[in-house]
Amino acid sequence: MSSAEAAAPRPPLLVLVGPTAVGKTALSLQLAERIGGEIVSADSRLLYRGMDIGTAKPTPAERARVPHHLIDVADPDEVWSVARYQEAAYAAIDAIHARGKVPLLVGGTGQYVWAVVEGWQVPRVPPRPGLREALAHWGETIGAEALHRRLAALDPAAAARILPSNLRRTVRALEVIFSTGKRFSEQQGKQPPPYNILILGLTRPRPELHARIDARIHAMLAAGWLEEVRRLLEAGYSPDLPAMSGIGYAELTACLQGTITLEEAVRRIQKRTRRFVRRQANWFKADDPRIHWFPAGESTPAALLPLIRPFLHPKACPPAPFGVTSHSTCHIQEATMIQTIRQLLNAKGHQVWAIAPDALVYEALELMAEKDVGALLVMEGDRLEGIFSERDYARRCILRSRHSKETAVRQIMTANVITISPNATIEDAMALMTRHRIRHLPVVEKGKVVGVVSIGDIVKTVIENQQHVISHLEDYITGDVGGQG
Repeated sequence: MSSAEAAAPRPPLLVLVGPTAVGKTALSLQLAERIGGEIVSADSRLLYRGMDIGTAKPTPAERARVPHHLIDVADPDEVWSVARYQEAAYAAIDAIHARGKVPLLVGGTGQYVWAVVEGWQVPRVPPRPGLREALAHWGETIGAEALHRRLAALDPAAAARILPSNLRRTVRALEVIFSTGKRFSEQQGKQPPPYNILILGLTRPRPELHARIDARIHAMLAAGWLEEVRRLLEAGYSPDLPAMSGIGYAELTACLQGTITLEEAVRRIQKRTRRFVRRQANWFKADDPRIHWFPAGESTPAALLPLIRPFLHPKACPPAPFGVTSHSTCHIQEATMIQTIRQLLNAKGHQVWAIAPDALVYEALELMAEKDVGALLVMEGDRLEGIFSERDYARRCILRSRHSKETAVRQIMTANVITISPNATIEDAMALMTRHRIRHLPVVEKGKVVGVVSIGDIVKTVIENQQHVISHLEDYITGDVGGQG
């Protein structure tokens, strides 16, 4: 790669993830319309034609609002590997960039999302139907978990990434091993794609999510889901196909075959969907610093745009004064402005003042006075339990006369605190503080608290940044700075 290519800005890829039924479709449509985007589906169920109702596929009206990709591209008897999906997704993303639009990768299939975002190097071993059929028959004979133990004996690393109950993935791993004579895990690597990536995550409280799932299942049935399954079976698609074994389709097939009642099918669909949500939580972890999580109910495009705009236009510069080129202005901004939380921590010091949740309020107040800080992290060992601030104590306790200074900190602290990654930007922090009306953000990296920033730190930094830029611009104008202006 030439130095010019290395210096060229990478095209953007906006990613929206979250559990099933959280509200990704509605938000992705609104965002795409606001930023001139096109949607690339990262949902393995949306690939198949004729499977519309049970997959909550975007409606024709929704797809008319915004161009969609990787929807209705296969028949139910076609098998799409991760490698095939990844190749198709990259082609769709590159075509969107070529049209001058912004690609939005949207979905909840973890393998698909991370295969694209992380650039998985998936073994491209042609399928061997005879070997695959033999392995599948072996698995059906001894059981999926027993076959998984055979895989673990040959390739522990590959087995650790596959659920013991997932017979299809276990069979594929063994097929690659027997075809190549090499461990499956040794043939997998990562080569990040040439995109500038921003990942947004939507979340809801689990009870609320479960209620939405139940309501959606009943709405799908009312819309004709059972008849959709009947048409697929009558078209000759086998219940044993991977597509037909998906959530809901297998249960409704059993209902049509008379082995279970519709009521039992609904109960099983609900249970299986809840298990799927738990697996999605393993793919999209709440503490993953790459994902910017937002509560779904409050995540309107207006709330997210302050984070998205700097990502889409990272080099945007204000108009340059007369005599100073815009290139010089950008150079000054990049050289002098604190742009990330890590830079801010380095500038102010990585001081973390904490107190135990069982300590008394007066002890916390004394420590804050001694260290001249406005808040303390409440830590139980290495675990962050909450945050305690003098402001909150005054507002919630003294004014309401509910607690005394002999009260334990855990009764006053704010639990379920919002945290931020050191790689996040100052704009990220400001957006979080504004949206959640908070004054302090613990900074967490790899599960460890490495610092804390306050709204005062942010405001001071923004003001100082502006002063630095103005000062350097004056130097350029007067000629006090060397180099060509």
